[in-house]
Amino acid sequence: GDWTGTAPALYCISLQEMIDLSAGNVLRDAVLDNTGGDALQKWRVDFETAFKYVQSARRLCFGPTNEFPQLVALEHMVGVGVLVFARPDLLKAHQIRTARIPTGFGGGNLGNKGAVAVSLQLESTSLCVVGAHLAAHRGDVGGRNANYHSIVERDCFRRGLGWSQKEEGSRSVPSYEKNACRDGFGVLDHDVVLWLGDLNYRFQADVPDERVIELVRRKDYASLTRLDQLCDAMNNNKAFSTHDFREHSLNFAPTYKYATNSDKYDFELPQEEQANRKIRCPAWCDRVLWRVA
Repeated sequence: GDWTGTAPALYCISLQEMIDLSAGNVLRDAVLDNTGGDALQKWRVDFETAFKYVQSARRLCFGPTNEFPQLVALEHMVGVGVLVFARPDLLKAHQIRTARIPTGFGGGNLGNKGAVAVSLQLESTSLCVVGAHLAAHRGDVGGRNANYHSIVERDCFRRGLGWSQKEEGSRSVPSYEKNACRDGFGVLDHDVVLWLGDLNYRFQADVPDERVIELVRRKDYASLTRLDQLCDAMNNNKAFSTHDFREHSLNFAPTYKYATNSDKYDFELPQEEQANRKIRCPAWCDRVLWRVA
């Protein structure tokens, strides 16, 4: 179709497991701060290449000046990353800051799990973009809820110089600091918060896999929604809804877990292929939520 003048003004991208989350990689990135950063830079190049392709293929897609979106900010922590691009003809971002908020190994001090975030000002509106990777495994819904509260309770952003004015490596709260910012501010201290990533919420642990698979095959998303751990947490004010986050209705197939380079779930593979892998129960692990103050 004709995309002239219709391309979005802002692009917020969250990535998880950019690198293998082995103990060695987690410690290496905590010390050297480059393993995940190198991976994120490669993704940045890929996204910019995609923007350039669209720019050339769809005339004036990005408005009368046809400038493709420019990077506003990026941040990484081990395997999780966030990038924000904006169309320069429409949006002027300022007061840009980033933060790392670990909730992983070592009592929540290492970044194998947690979030990275970007804080910026768009005209008179403050916006925070959170890219998160929360606790794994179907039975650890309590860990995911705790990760959420740990992230929002920290004053993770520094006041002062903006992201583009700081030396590389100095723009974030160090991973070992929890509430370390003097006169700092947090995720919830913004007019709008966009929270996206692999939040790892599954279907309730007492529901048999066979029941979930049956509902997935029937595309009975309403029934699946009633079994979803995040929906339950929000309905009972255990996480996210405690601070007025909202989510669009789940009227699409669960996003986890597909076979690599395939549109088939693990359980749909031929029996001989299933024998060589652990078959995971489908789930809506990947989520997008928002909050408007």
